[in-house]
Amino acid sequence: MGTRDRERTVIEAVLDGVGHGSTRGLLLTGEPGIGRTTLLDHARRQAAARGWLVLAAAGDPAGSEHPFDALGVLVRHAIAADASLADRLSSALEVALGVERGRAEPTAIRAAVVRLLTDAASTRPVLLALDDVQWFDGSSISALACAHRHLAAEPVVTVATTLAGDEAVERAWGRVLTP
Repeated sequence: MGTRDRERTVIEAVLDGVGHGSTRGLLLTGEPGIGRTTLLDHARRQAAARGWLVLAAAGDPAGSEHPFDALGVLVRHAIAADASLADRLSSALEVALGVERGRAEPTAIRAAVVRLLTDAASTRPVLLALDDVQWFDGSSISALACAHRHLAAEPVVTVATTLAGDEAVERAWGRVLTP
């Protein structure tokens, strides 16, 4: 796998750039076994060392039977870190996560994700560490990609991993770094 000094430097520069108008996202692409998850772990450690809130989710190769599974993992991590966020969950997000019964419009769910992450980032920067996004459910990918696009003014960084050639995921996130 090598030392990965170049890749680690890029990751650290992305984290350092929060609040300075620079890249807010990084997509680590490549074939299985090339070291994407190791680099994502480096991003998690660096963010935690800086005092950031690290919200992590990993895709399951068996797939997901339920919409918003990956998003639900991130929301539960956010609430575990800051219980007051639970009081501010919108009904649309509660429906999406199966907490409430009913139907929620996708636009309301996406807006709720943006609000939740904005609230979470009001006290400290947030790292969304997303491993194997190619195996996330489509609803989570859509909501997280929307949030990524709409959080430009907030101290939120997305570092995600995916298999090489996943064009839909590559379009959703910003800068691509191939280990």
